[in-house]
Parts: sequence; structure tokens; C-alpha cells
Amino acid sequence: GEAKHCPPQAQTSKDSDDQSQYSDVDLNGQRFRPYQYEQWTEKFQDLISFRKEKGHCQVPHTYKENPALARWVKRQRYQYKLKVDGKMSTMTD
Repeated sequence: GEAKHCPPQAQTSKDSDDQSQYSDVDLNGQRFRPYQYEQWTEKFQDLISFRKEKGHCQVPHTYKENPALARWVKRQRYQYKLKVDGKMSTMTD
């Protein structure tokens, strides 16, 4: 299902809401800037919408309706291949 691909609940490195936009997000020991986490989550939501509309997640490399989603999916595929090949990847389990 979709849930296994969702990022885990994020923990910010600072408790203050005022500081949260500047605090790193920790996902399974990897640290991301909040804007990176937000961008990833936004694109993942776009992918969920794509799947609901099309019935699959095979976004073409040249998807004119949402080129940013096409680029994001391409990067996810590349990071997955690196991970599967045992190379350094930003992808987590």
C-alpha cells in the first residue's frame, strides 16, 4: 500500500515552533532540511494523486502535465537503484 512509502513521522532537532523552519528533520538517522522534507512530501502527494487518476505510479520521464513530478520520480528511481546496488543513496527503508 501507499503507507509503506510514506516517510516516517519526522522529528525536528529543536522543540520550538519558531525554530522549526530552520531545524533539521531526522528520518531514520538521516538529516534533511525542513524545506527538503516538505518538497519530498509534496511530490509524494502528487504521485498519490497521479496514481488515483491513472491507476499506476509509472510517471513518464516526459510528463507534460507535471514535469516536476516526472523529474522527482526519475530521481527516486535512481536513488532506489543505488540503494539496491548497495551504493550510497539518500533513500531509506
